[in-house]
Amino acid sequence: MLYISDFYAKREAVSNQIEILRSKTNSYLFSAARFLKQEPLSADDIKNKKFILTETGYTLLLPIIARVTRNGIHYFEEEPSGKMREIFNKSNSNLYISMYRRPNQDYVQHLRGYKNLKKVFVELPEHREIMIKNGIRANMVKVFRTPSLFSVKKSRKVFNPDNIQILFASWNNAEGNPLEDRGINFLLKMLRKDTRLNLTVMPRDDMLEAFNKQVDKLGVKSRVKMKWPANKSQLKSIFDESDFIAFPPKRKISKDVPNSIIDGLSLGKPAIISNVIDFSAVVREKRMGIVINDFDTFRLEVGKEEYSNMSNNSVKYSELHSVSNYSKIIEEYL
Repeated sequence: MLYISDFYAKREAVSNQIEILRSKTNSYLFSAARFLKQEPLSADDIKNKKFILTETGYTLLLPIIARVTRNGIHYFEEEPSGKMREIFNKSNSNLYISMYRRPNQDYVQHLRGYKNLKKVFVELPEHREIMIKNGIRANMVKVFRTPSLFSVKKSRKVFNPDNIQILFASWNNAEGNPLEDRGINFLLKMLRKDTRLNLTVMPRDDMLEAFNKQVDKLGVKSRVKMKWPANKSQLKSIFDESDFIAFPPKRKISKDVPNSIIDGLSLGKPAIISNVIDFSAVVREKRMGIVINDFDTFRLEVGKEEYSNMSNNSVKYSELHSVSNYSKIIEEYL
C-alpha cells in the first residue's frame, strides 16, 4: 500500500493516522513539506520510507508515482480536487480515500468520479449516511473514528471549580480566522467576565500579534499562557494540566471531529464545544462536556460531581477512538 497525503508533519493529526497504518503495513508515504521550517527529503524520513518532497517536487512527481503504483493507494483527501481525481484515474491501482470533512452533495459527486475507488473512510455515522443518500454504495463507506494521539487513561489532575484551566489546541487559519471564527476571542472574553478561568493556547505564527493585542486589550494577560510543545511528552503534559479542551467556532467549520477534543477526551478532559460542529451532538448525547448554544449568554458553571461524571464519560467513550479500532482499516484493503 502507498499512502499519499498533500501534507505531513510530526504530531499533526492526519499524519498520526497515516503513521498508525504505515506501522502495521510497512508501507511507503509520499507527501509534501508545507509547514514552516519543514525539511524535505530528510535522511531520517527516507530511511523510514517517507518521501516528503517540496511542494513543487510533489506536484511534478505525483502523477508518475500514482501511475506506476500497483499494490493500492490510500489517499488522505483534505479537499475535493479535480486535479487529483484526474491523476488517480490514470492509475490502475485500487484507491482508498480517508476524508475528514463533512461531505456535501458536491463532494460526493467528486468521489463518484474516481474510477478505481474501492472504499471511503469517514469519521462519523452521520457522514456515512450523507454519502449513501447522495449515491455512494453502502458497502463502500466505512466509519473509522479519529484515533486519539494519547492512550486512553484518565488524568490525575483534580478539578477545582474556583480555578478552571481551559486549553485551546486548534489554532489553524486553513479555514477561518483562528481568533474570531474558531472561537479564541470568545474564550478571551469569557476570561474577562469570569476570573475563575485560565486559558492556555498553542499558537502558530499566524495572527500571533493580533492575539497578543486582544489579550492586552481585555486585560487578561495574567491568566493566559502560550505553549509550544517540542514533542509528544510535552504535548501530553499540556493536556494533563487542563480541565477542559475548548473548540467553540462561531461558524460552520468543515472539520467536524476536532482532533484536540478527541485527544482531550482520552485523558478524561471534557469538551467545551459550540453547536455548529456536528461532533457537538455526540458530546451532548454522551454527556462528556459543555455545548454552547448561545455565545451571548454562555457562562461556565460546573460543580465537582458533574465534572467527575463528564470526565468518566469522556474516558469511556474514547475507547471507540483507540488505535486498535482505527487500525482495522487495514482489513478493508482488498
